[in-house]
Amino acid sequence: MKRLAGVGAATSAVFALLALGSTAAIQDSGDFSMASTAPAGRPTGFPLVAPFLDMPVVREARPVAYPGRRSLADARRYADRDEGLLSFAVIDSRGRLDGFEGRRQFVSASVVKAMLLAAELRRLNSEGVDMDPVTAEVLRAMITVSDNAAADEIYGRVGDEGLYEVADEAGLTSFSVAGYWANAQLTAVDMARFMRGLDRNLVGPRRGWARQQLASIVPDQSWGIPEAVGNGWRIWFKGGWRSTGLGEMVHQVALLRHSNGTVTSLAVLSDGQPSRVDAIEDIRRIAAILYGGVSPKGRPPGT
Repeated sequence: MKRLAGVGAATSAVFALLALGSTAAIQDSGDFSMASTAPAGRPTGFPLVAPFLDMPVVREARPVAYPGRRSLADARRYADRDEGLLSFAVIDSRGRLDGFEGRRQFVSASVVKAMLLAAELRRLNSEGVDMDPVTAEVLRAMITVSDNAAADEIYGRVGDEGLYEVADEAGLTSFSVAGYWANAQLTAVDMARFMRGLDRNLVGPRRGWARQQLASIVPDQSWGIPEAVGNGWRIWFKGGWRSTGLGEMVHQVALLRHSNGTVTSLAVLSDGQPSRVDAIEDIRRIAAILYGGVSPKGRPPGT
C-alpha cells in the first residue's frame, strides 16, 4: 500500500506542476511540441506530459534543412577543385550558415550596388523625404542594368558612412570601403547575411519597390543562380564583374524564396578565372549543385 500511495503522490505532483504553470519551461525550451505530440481528441492547448517520470517524452521533429548536407559537401568539393579563387556561403532554410572559404575577402565590384540601394533608402527614410522620380530612375538603372554612373550618383549621396551604416545594421563583420564604392571589400558570408536579411535591410515606404528592382535584372545579366534553380522559386539578386590582376572576377548574390515557404540565401564570389564565361559557369554549377534544379519539396539527391 505504501508503494501505491507513492505512485499516486508522484502522479499528483506532476499534475500539480501543470496547474502551477510549470510547463512554461518545457515550451520555452523549444525541444518539445504541443501540437505534434498531442493524441487525437486532446485539446491543442493542453501539453502532453508523461504521467510517470520514467516514460519517454516525444521530441519535436525539426524540418530537414535545405540545401542539404550532401549537396553542400558536393558544392564544397567543386569549389575546392577550381583553379581560381572561388568562395561561396549559403544560409539554409533553418538559418544555418555554411559554405567554402566564405570569409575570404574580395573586391566587391557591382554586388555592392545592392547595399547602395539600401543606403539610399535609409537616407531618404531618416530625412523624411519621399523618393522622387529622378531618384527612382537612378536606382532602377543602378540595379536592373548595373549602371556605374548611377552608382556614382548614389554613392555621392550616401558616401562611405552610408554603406557602413547598412553593413552595421545587417551584421556584416568584414565589410570595408574607402573612397569609391567599386573598391569595397566584402566576403561571401557577409553578402549571404545581407541578402538573407533583405526585407529588414531595405527600410522605409519604398522597400517593396526597391526589392522589386532586384527581381527585375535585365535578361543578359540574369545568368548563374537564376539559370540553375528549378521552378517555384522567386529570386532577388545582383551580380558584379570586372577584370583584375589575377584574371576575371565575377560575383553573384541572391535571396531565394520558394512557393512552399522555404527561404535561403546564396553568395558566390570568384577571382582569377580564365574568362568571364568560366566564372559565370562556376556560379551556375554551384547553384545547380545546391538547389538541384528542383523544389525543396522534391528533395534532390544529396539532401
